[in-house]
Amino acid sequence: MISKVFLKAGLPNIVAMYGRYFYLVTAADKVEVQFKFDNANVSDIRTDLREGMSNIFGSPVKQLIMISETDQIVEIWLAETELNYSALALGGASSGVDSGRAVCGLGASLVIERDFRRKSIVVQALADIAVGGVGVGGDSGYQLKKGESLKLGTRGDIYAYLQPAKIDSISTTTTQLPVPTPAYSSGFQHVDSTTCFFADNATGNLIAGYGRLVYSEDGGQTFLDSAVPDEFKSATFYGLGQTESAVYVRLSTNGIILVSRNGGKSFSYHGQLFGSKWADSGQTVSDSLTYGGWIGVDENHIILGGVNAVYVTKDGCQTWQKIDFTGYVRSVGVADNGDICIAYKGEFYRRENGVFVKKGGSYFGNGENTLLLIGAHVYWYCSGNNYLHYSPDGGDTVTRIAESMNGAKFIHQVGHSVVIGGLDKLGVISELGGAIDWYTSETASGMVRGGAIAATDSAIIVRQEANASNPTPVSHSYPASLAQGYLYPSAVQWIAELN
Repeated sequence: MISKVFLKAGLPNIVAMYGRYFYLVTAADKVEVQFKFDNANVSDIRTDLREGMSNIFGSPVKQLIMISETDQIVEIWLAETELNYSALALGGASSGVDSGRAVCGLGASLVIERDFRRKSIVVQALADIAVGGVGVGGDSGYQLKKGESLKLGTRGDIYAYLQPAKIDSISTTTTQLPVPTPAYSSGFQHVDSTTCFFADNATGNLIAGYGRLVYSEDGGQTFLDSAVPDEFKSATFYGLGQTESAVYVRLSTNGIILVSRNGGKSFSYHGQLFGSKWADSGQTVSDSLTYGGWIGVDENHIILGGVNAVYVTKDGCQTWQKIDFTGYVRSVGVADNGDICIAYKGEFYRRENGVFVKKGGSYFGNGENTLLLIGAHVYWYCSGNNYLHYSPDGGDTVTRIAESMNGAKFIHQVGHSVVIGGLDKLGVISELGGAIDWYTSETASGMVRGGAIAATDSAIIVRQEANASNPTPVSHSYPASLAQGYLYPSAVQWIAELN
């Protein structure tokens, strides 16, 4: 069988295998291999090898000692039978092509791993990116414009750099916008709390919702009802997330997900949890209550938070996996390495090696929890205790960076900046890991707290909430200057010629 071995740079890796037929199937870089034989009369052999090299020994090898100058994953074959190349490729194909998409996060991110076996690969940019090695940046690597392609013969890791936007300046001369909290039939919700609020990236429209979904084409001055399928009109809508070209909301029951690709003018059915299939057993899903969620760039990888569980689909709601967690999961996301993360009652949890591990924070039983995962940077905020925590390394080290948030209910990501939506105040962390700068609106809202946040390329809009139905809703729109870049992750398409 083929064995996959992770080699740490400079460290000897002892592999106990047996056989006369040896193949170094994949290796991104050179590997030094020492062969130890079963026959005591045969001396050890030490040699440098590269991917594709092989040998048939007269006496069986009983052990390999492998040393690499770099961290890499290699695949080897050592057995008493020859390697059948027709069974080599993962996924059942030994030659030909494969294709797919990879997430390109803000900043530098790994898009193609070195242990993906291929002869060559063509990547196509779906945004303006740079492609290269681990140190690729805005002024290094191959610079690709949106739609351009590049063929690479490398079998090593491939990184892409997507220039992130960030906030340069904020004006306190705010505009007051009547962003509503729409009730089920007409008018305003009893509690002035907007449960979904988006600035659509593709159209620039604002979208808001609670008992209804509404949209604005004039920057928030007027709002119209969104077209929603009849069977979902008597529902409560919650924000799920957005991509470069779509906005997603979820319903309070059955894990139903709707999507708009036209700036909120209409929403259509995307999928649901209840009634679908479990990925492991094929049985029908009977779980139905969900409280939070996350959606990936490819729009097929979705996570819903539930009661003592999170639900994960990677095929657009066709099948789901249930992962246990103790508590009602309202704030969930995915780290840059694929780990599922949760902000729960002021504390941050990360799923490591199949187990949720509490990494830090300050427990508090009430309030909204917001979780931002930006590369290795993590921010989470609990409005119940007003504590904002930060980690620069995925949760390994944690600092409480604020204990008073000026009536804020949520925090929000704007490229590589973070904003805090307070009562008549806007907090801004311009650089990840930096300090909070507070800006006070020149006009008071007359409300009691900050609410939901939406960001465009020229303004940060913060709902201002009352404790009752509000026929004259108020949101502060803070004019903002952003450094040129992207607000959301993108993707790269690839097609590979397999070994």
